[in-house]
Amino acid sequence: MSYLFSVLFFILCLLFPLHHVHADGQPVIKEFVAHPSSGNKEWVELYVPNGMDVTGYWIDDDTDFINDSGSSSKKEITSVTQGSDSQHVVYELSSSMFNNDGDTVALFSPDGTLIDHYSYASDPGDDISIGRTPDATGDF
Repeated sequence: MSYLFSVLFFILCLLFPLHHVHADGQPVIKEFVAHPSSGNKEWVELYVPNGMDVTGYWIDDDTDFINDSGSSSKKEITSVTQGSDSQHVVYELSSSMFNNDGDTVALFSPDGTLIDHYSYASDPGDDISIGRTPDATGDF
């Protein structure tokens, strides 16, 4: 009987994979453009539960908040553009931060705690975004 239960559980996991859920209510990276075409800017879209205010959070190109070991210094989110609804906001970077051929996009809370990050290994192409689906729980 336990063998049958184990097989059934395995099949259910294949049909309905478990995703990392950000149950703590923190914002997460939803989508970003690391290689904008000429005249456009890099941007990061955040999924923000309950439409929370993300000013004071930080975007960086590495996961070390203190030493800031990436190729650019971290940038504090001071203003955002409303996305498709109150749970989606876009932060447009005023200057280039991400390396086109591979880098990390990291989100830190105001106190410097790493909230979310994603590393890409190759150039996605001009104006091609990398995104998570579904919003808060999916893979990139």
